Amino acid sequence: MDIKNIINQIKNNNMNNDSYLRRCNIDFDEELKHIFKTATEFEPNFQKTDANIELYKILLLYFTGNPKFEKIKLPGSGNYGSLKKGLFISGDVGSGKTFALTKVFKEYTSVQRCNSYKIFYYMDLKQDYEAYGSSALSPLNKKIIISNGIRYNETPIVLIDDFLANGAELMYFGNRINLANELILKRYNVYEEFGRLTHLTTNLDGDDLTELLDERVLSRLNGMCNIIRFDDVDWRRK
Repeated sequence: MDIKNIINQIKNNNMNNDSYLRRCNIDFDEELKHIFKTATEFEPNFQKTDANIELYKILLLYFTGNPKFEKIKLPGSGNYGSLKKGLFISGDVGSGKTFALTKVFKEYTSVQRCNSYKIFYYMDLKQDYEAYGSSALSPLNKKIIISNGIRYNETPIVLIDDFLANGAELMYFGNRINLANELILKRYNVYEEFGRLTHLTTNLDGDDLTELLDERVLSRLNGMCNIIRFDDVDWRRK
């Protein structure tokens, strides 16, 4: 193999590195105990419920790249999970979905250095877009770094929290922009090109999404995310 082919192979390897989820070898029961301990550290009043125990088991399988995730039917959608997709978790206000992903599993994946992600808040993105336009979404774009002739894929894996809070549309210099559509299409492109994942949480249900998002955007959302409905009581009010 000549030097040109070797360089091209190195480029391809680096461009595809860390796509989708990596497998983490863990003791599941012990790590699940650790997950709930972490939850209590963040929120002393945190309480286990049948619903959040089920969700945390599912998320632990997912974030450790366990193939068992692909053998279970996900709550709400009834579809089998896919480790090649991100997460789209819907649930009522106070159900704990945001707490699970912005606190507990964010901490867990960061410490484990396995399948972590950057957090963006939908309302912040919306406000930034109203102030600066589409450049506000540049942190979500694909990012390729070239060093010594080798292309490294630095496109982030992201969580967009509270997706569609306060609606899908905004006004920018007199133009009506559907931010939600733009976000999904942008992240679908990096998913298709690089396998980079997007996680989202929302308080809305399927009927709301149908009203707010274009049909093609809904199709792409289903194509790039595991759809999970999380119904639980607000343990803060128990």
